[in-house]
Amino acid sequence: MRNRGVIPVTIPIFAKEVMAVEIVLYELHFRWGDLPILLIPLLVGIGFWAVSCGMSRVQGAGKALGASAGRDLSHSKGVKWFLRGTALLCGAVFILSGTVYIADYTDLKTRYAEGDYLTAEGYVRDLTTAQYPDKGGDSFTVDGIAFAYTDADLTLRGYRREAQHGGVITHEGQYVVIRYIPDAYTDVNHILYIAQGGTPSP
Repeated sequence: MRNRGVIPVTIPIFAKEVMAVEIVLYELHFRWGDLPILLIPLLVGIGFWAVSCGMSRVQGAGKALGASAGRDLSHSKGVKWFLRGTALLCGAVFILSGTVYIADYTDLKTRYAEGDYLTAEGYVRDLTTAQYPDKGGDSFTVDGIAFAYTDADLTLRGYRREAQHGGVITHEGQYVVIRYIPDAYTDVNHILYIAQGGTPSP
């Protein structure tokens, strides 16, 4: 998460201008912490491929010992090609998931830069936070707009850090400004920006 920033906002009141402070709590950025998870299919595929190569070497050694040993190891050919097929499948999953992840992030980043997003401003209401070891995630509403997320959900390209893991949405009545993009296929709202406004909690 980026360092918190401070944005000054000028608000006219009774023909006078006062300075309100908007503290930036989160702004869309690439989550490098997701890379180890995205690499899991690739690492599994490499493991399967390595095992299949090891079996090939064992088969070669068996054949060198004689025809009888070679026949004993002949059944392992099917297993070897199964392992290699699984390795290739894991590689395809890695390429596909990585491509989709980067494409979705790039799309959100572009739309955010172009101002193609919606804004919800107000008090945090109906806050529900996950408590360890509960994996249900956090949810709340701001100005009638519902938001929900969990740390483990890689389909959420924006903010998704739960309060129990250092998240910025921490209590009922917190006054925030949220910029978000509704998902085109689900009821999920991808959070691009969170700032805490200068309005005091009621």
